[in-house]
Amino acid sequence: AFDVWLHTAFHLLRWLSQENIRLLWTTATGITGLVTMAVTPLVAFPMMYWKGGIRYEVRKRLHYLFYVFAVAMCFHVPPSGVPNGGFLPFVLGGSVVLYALDAFYVSLFMTERIETTEFHVLSTGVRISMPV
Repeated sequence: AFDVWLHTAFHLLRWLSQENIRLLWTTATGITGLVTMAVTPLVAFPMMYWKGGIRYEVRKRLHYLFYVFAVAMCFHVPPSGVPNGGFLPFVLGGSVVLYALDAFYVSLFMTERIETTEFHVLSTGVRISMPV
């Protein structure tokens, strides 16, 4: 996340010195850069700094913001920018598609309903018993 902020800071300094700051809100690169800058800490910081302070479910849901990050990065650099980042739409776009297809497959074909589940409270945790 710090790398993203540093990268953004130098772009902003360059655009300010060239009097091109309008590129921040008038171009796909500027807008997607802002989106990426906002989302990256929400994905990274809970696992880096607040692992014990934030519930697992919240951290997992925040990690789904990686989709927003990846889609924004797909539009951050045009494909004509190869080799200087033009590969991003293909690499991250392909990764998002594969991950989404895998998640879709798992949710459709790799889940099952368990009718009788028993929970037993133990001194060190909870034991779950179910027919398999």
